Amino acid sequence: MSTAAALLCLVMTSQASAAMTLALSRGAAAPAVQVGPLVQTGPSLNTEFRLGAVPTLAPVLAPALAAPAPLVGQSMAAAPIPVIPALAPAAALSVQAMTAPHAAPAAVQAESARLFDGGGQRASLPVAADDEGPAPAPRVRYGRISEDGWSLASFKSAADDSPISYKYREGAKSQPPMVFIGGLALAESYDSLFETQSQAESDQYFAWLRGHQPTEFQPTKEVYDADARDMARMIVLASERSGSRSVSLTLHSYGVLVFQRMVQLHQDLEVQQAMRLLQGERVTLINTTTHYGNSETAAGEQYAQMAKMIRAIVQQLDLMDAYARVLESSLKMNPFLAPILVPQIFALQMQRDMLLGLASRGAVDELRKQLSTPWAQAIDHVRRNILRIVEQNAATPGWQEAFLRRANATSLLDFTKEDVQRIRDYGIRMEIIHAAQDQLIPWVSAKLAFELFGFKVPDKAPKAGREFRDQSGMFHLKVVDSDHYYPLREPAQLDRDLYH
Repeated sequence: MSTAAALLCLVMTSQASAAMTLALSRGAAAPAVQVGPLVQTGPSLNTEFRLGAVPTLAPVLAPALAAPAPLVGQSMAAAPIPVIPALAPAAALSVQAMTAPHAAPAAVQAESARLFDGGGQRASLPVAADDEGPAPAPRVRYGRISEDGWSLASFKSAADDSPISYKYREGAKSQPPMVFIGGLALAESYDSLFETQSQAESDQYFAWLRGHQPTEFQPTKEVYDADARDMARMIVLASERSGSRSVSLTLHSYGVLVFQRMVQLHQDLEVQQAMRLLQGERVTLINTTTHYGNSETAAGEQYAQMAKMIRAIVQQLDLMDAYARVLESSLKMNPFLAPILVPQIFALQMQRDMLLGLASRGAVDELRKQLSTPWAQAIDHVRRNILRIVEQNAATPGWQEAFLRRANATSLLDFTKEDVQRIRDYGIRMEIIHAAQDQLIPWVSAKLAFELFGFKVPDKAPKAGREFRDQSGMFHLKVVDSDHYYPLREPAQLDRDLYH
């Protein structure tokens, strides 16, 4: 199984094994992705300008949308009356409230949040935030220190200046500061460790990448590159704040892939700075995989088909966004078309959110299943809190879109031996932990990365307790008796892995 295959396993429901399952009632046929004709545009706007049909997801996501009204200079009498999809009474009232001439911007924003945002912000593990805190340092906003020593802060994304939230706490300073990045569908990979450590042996920094609350998802088609550059910025900020000339890094699942992409962006100046800070230090990779060429076919045709399905859904989202931009441009040019165009924009947003919800449902169901079994009593409250996070993520379009775009982007990674050599050239020591019972990144997928890193490993999965080293002695691999949630299930062992 390749990188893409391993990540795309998340979009399978507990009983799906051959393809990603969209949320369907029992016995219903899976909807096919159907792409409507693209918007027809020319070098200039004139009376011959026509909009194509709205992109649709057949059969369940295809409300009948009329073609948009003509632009300035065309006859309003000929404009068709838009047909709004059937909505529940409460939603219909919301449409009326949002399109009424007297609707105030605040009311529209509040109603949009109720319909689309799934209940607002979620509570995470205790972190203090101070909206009235001290003046921000360059690029960074700091908050108060909470009772357990954590503070919440944010920095401007290296990609688009959107705020990226992170938390930090001071440690014993016996080791360099450590940066933590979590997984694809669930960022909170280290909450058990943070809860059970009496005092860490280093300053600790944990970042929520875009789409993982409290970091909002800012739309970008280059989410993978944005994550890699934001990881580099987090490393640089950890060095600056802790006053250290070196930083160590701990990564789980998707975070491992972000690191690989960061290594590839070596021409970026901030990435170069981050790599120098990692020089001679330890980077811990937990549940590792990679992608190169068409390696998703290593696990069979079904996983290659899942990658194609994800790619089709992301292309559908891009088509919808392009169509929405044309509608909004028409509205800006002629505000008098609002009674016709605003309902179409609203219906398109509804359709887009439905697509996001359906496409990510399998991942949410799989997470619920994997987190349903109680953990050790001392940390089971962490599991319950994570389940609450999963439910809130499931209702948040930003998380849904970030998940899908990341799953698609990782299938485009082409990590090479030259990239691995660049890691060695920096003198970075890699400690790699593979969980023998990992459901999402099994041995057939992880083996692709291990061989690329220079390990001589068997074709069949070794038993827990086996260890391997590459010829340089800089990379160390060990197999542990756990599953994909090893850093959450075994905090005491993880503490020893990182600090001893």
